[in-house]
Amino acid sequence: MAHLHDSGYKHLFSRAELVQELLEAFAPPGVSALLDYTTLRLENGNYVTPAMKPRADDLVWSVELQGRRIYLYLLLEFQSTPDDTMPARMLQYVAALYDHLLRSKAVNTTEGLPPVLPIVLYNGDARWRQSSERYDLIRVHPQVLKAFQPRLKFWLLDEGAFPAAELEDMQRVVAAIFCFEHTPDSAAAKRAIRNLADAVAHSPSSSASTGW
Repeated sequence: MAHLHDSGYKHLFSRAELVQELLEAFAPPGVSALLDYTTLRLENGNYVTPAMKPRADDLVWSVELQGRRIYLYLLLEFQSTPDDTMPARMLQYVAALYDHLLRSKAVNTTEGLPPVLPIVLYNGDARWRQSSERYDLIRVHPQVLKAFQPRLKFWLLDEGAFPAAELEDMQRVVAAIFCFEHTPDSAAAKRAIRNLADAVAHSPSSSASTGW
């Protein structure tokens, strides 16, 4: 079972058309209908986390929601097994994004900070069963401390968790790629390739999807 290289995914999701496809098909329920996809904008994702580690591999997009800009943090997770520390990592990344926006004066606290939708796109073979909520990592503590614990939840897209038939029925490039990445045998791989070719042929984003 072959997986796309991280640079291939980054190329794909550096295109607004495929980010739109991803959100239309896989965003949290009710989110996609609120977004003005004509305003999608790829932001500078090169900044430093609180741990002083550069973050250049993930993608940050902004888009207008009901007339005001929000940010989408798309974390591309290329590892073979799930990471139970991901909620803590994502908390760092989102904090670093806010710090970058404030330092660059892209936003200000007078108007309020823009919402962020953190998305983890995971393509490992093992299914992701770990919590996506930062609060769940904190050990049992007195109720009086509950209000002071950091909270953040990310939206998980575990590619291999979607049934192949469901992905094929979507007839979308992104869904076809997910299906291709997790084919169990050569027959399924051939079917996935045909499905991907059909999706690319009928997609306005075909130039992006043939580039990887």
